[in-house]
Amino acid sequence: MQSQKTIFKTHTLSQAMSCEPQTYTGISLPVLEKIKEKLSSFGLSFEDTSGTVNGPMGVVVDYAWEEAAQTLMIHVTDKPFFVSCDMIYGQVASRIDDVKSHFDNIV
Repeated sequence: MQSQKTIFKTHTLSQAMSCEPQTYTGISLPVLEKIKEKLSSFGLSFEDTSGTVNGPMGVVVDYAWEEAAQTLMIHVTDKPFFVSCDMIYGQVASRIDDVKSHFDNIV
């Protein structure tokens, strides 16, 4: 009788899991400043107009604001396997929408 070999593919929890970048429009400087405040309550502290943030539970986010285009690009470059991209971007989008609607009501 021939012996059987079993080959296992191993995965580690530290393997990088990234998401597709998301771009948000209509982001003026005052809106960006307020978004940065809102996102800090979520554990993402944006210090400047672009950079990398290490957030809670191993979430790593790159971000860049384009002043001329008034856009904010957010790219989740690493996250735990048990947190979905939709969950992270849903939380981010909710806070951005809150800020933008506040500014829309002022104007």
